[in-house]
Amino acid sequence: MISSDNKSKSLWATVKEIKGLQNRGDTRVPDNPEEVAETFNKYFSTVAENILKNMKEVEFDHNMPYNLNTILFHQQSEEEIIKIGSILKNKNSCGIDGI
Repeated sequence: MISSDNKSKSLWATVKEIKGLQNRGDTRVPDNPEEVAETFNKYFSTVAENILKNMKEVEFDHNMPYNLNTILFHQQSEEEIIKIGSILKNKNSCGIDGI
């Protein structure tokens, strides 16, 4: 994924591989509001269990060193936060997918 030209596509391909391909089954939209509610309820009450059931074990290397250091936070004033924020450079930052 790191060397991929299209990181977003590569990331989603990996997610689909881990999750396992699933047939979506019947994709029609019911006309009856009660049937719509029941369909949503059935889907959302079982989706996590179904994903976990079909998930594959994959080796994951995050290439990040393990850090045992502790981070401590102290109370800061609004003025101090604004002062620090105003000296930061404006820039675009992105995640692994390049977005």
